[in-house]
Amino acid sequence: MLFHAGVRGILDTMQLPLFPLTHLVLLPGMVQPLHIFEPRYRELLARVKDTEEPFGILHMSPLEEGLEGMARISTVGSLAHLIRSETHEDGTSTILILGGERFRVLKFDETRYSYLSAEVEMVPLEQTDPEDAIVRGADVFERFAQNFSPDIQVRLRENQPTDTLLQASFVAGNMQLQGDQMQQVLEAPDLSERWRVLERFLPDPNDWQPPTDRTLN
Repeated sequence: MLFHAGVRGILDTMQLPLFPLTHLVLLPGMVQPLHIFEPRYRELLARVKDTEEPFGILHMSPLEEGLEGMARISTVGSLAHLIRSETHEDGTSTILILGGERFRVLKFDETRYSYLSAEVEMVPLEQTDPEDAIVRGADVFERFAQNFSPDIQVRLRENQPTDTLLQASFVAGNMQLQGDQMQQVLEAPDLSERWRVLERFLPDPNDWQPPTDRTLN
């Protein structure tokens, strides 16, 4: 997974095309490739390319968790901005998206398009105690980096963003979290709490084998 420091702003409320996924929670600054092959999402992609507007990524619970239908889909997600799109001979596409601001679904619409859409409101992080967020973030980052070999620690420190919000995305993207854990990170009300959630998920060095060939950059 790559990482990008530029995240565009957006209106407070909007009608948004949605792409629910079982294994992806997108945080600000994350750059994620996707393969588009279903006809409904080809239609969604055509709309996004035509309007240059974002679409929404929502986490969807796996079937084995026992939920059915719309109950599987989270109501808090993130905007996805299209960076690049390549259409293949068979009509499928490979795209690259950039994670933006988070939103909350006000009302799903299952009938207007072949894909799911919704009226959404933007939910920026609450602005509480920015100094605490900076100090806590630095501590969590260093504790996480200690799980890696010295050369990877150097790469992590070289590649980490300077913005604390994006640093949290950077750490979360490298922690190999499950979808429900990433959703907890996304839904944290403020930045300090987002770091507290990440702190709870810090791996036990005795039980976790960090990757030696993967960092965000």
